[in-house]
Amino acid sequence: RLRDDVRVLRIEAACVLVASGTYHNLSDCEKTRVSLALRDVKASLMAASDRAGAHLGWAMLCEGQGRFEESVEAYQTAIRVEPNTTGPRSNLSSLLENLASQRSGKEAADLISQADQLRVEELPLLERDANLAPENASVQYRFGLALYLAGRMNEALERLETAAELEPDVPDFTRARDLLKQKIIETEADPGQPSPPADTSTADKPTKRSSARSNPSPCSSLCNEQRNRSVPYRQSCYRGIYSGCRLKPHTHQVATLIIECW
Repeated sequence: RLRDDVRVLRIEAACVLVASGTYHNLSDCEKTRVSLALRDVKASLMAASDRAGAHLGWAMLCEGQGRFEESVEAYQTAIRVEPNTTGPRSNLSSLLENLASQRSGKEAADLISQADQLRVEELPLLERDANLAPENASVQYRFGLALYLAGRMNEALERLETAAELEPDVPDFTRARDLLKQKIIETEADPGQPSPPADTSTADKPTKRSSARSNPSPCSSLCNEQRNRSVPYRQSCYRGIYSGCRLKPHTHQVATLIIECW
């Protein structure tokens, strides 16, 4: 499709290749064709440069190509343009954690600290969305996961239960709920068991996480890998229209992995 005479098909093919992770397996020639197609995507997106969704979409495409510096800048622009929009902070925090895993020392700790702060800032926005859309199971699920990462396990369970009740046929919702119930029971039975990660701004937190990352268990490594790959928001980028946030593939699996591993 990258050689298709129809421009829209070339653009859509380029976006799919990047979003699916296939881009990195392409030949240099094919990557060049993708880059050329994405020029039109950026031009279309930036026609709405006063909206966070435009910069969010471009940031995701840059991230998918491994252009991390440009992706970070685009996420930051999305936050600056519409600071009350849900999504850019979650995506940026995941990207920063991924970059931190490739760094060491103070540089890694600084990136983790920035990611933690972004998650703290995102939490009330997720809560707002969850309260505005009480019948949307995915939104309730997303907020429940965020609460869990913030260490608020009982509140997280309430939201996961709501998601499972709204869409009982989605196995990932019910599995996450059941795993968290089990985790709470185990924690109450054994108070000395490690708690889930909490998004706080304590000065020693980056050091603790950095130390944990230096000797991770196989399960926690998989959890972190999946969490870093997870970007909970995606949109119809190539049309240049901000169509709202929805869950990306793997996000349900990420939640259950996180609950299992912590």
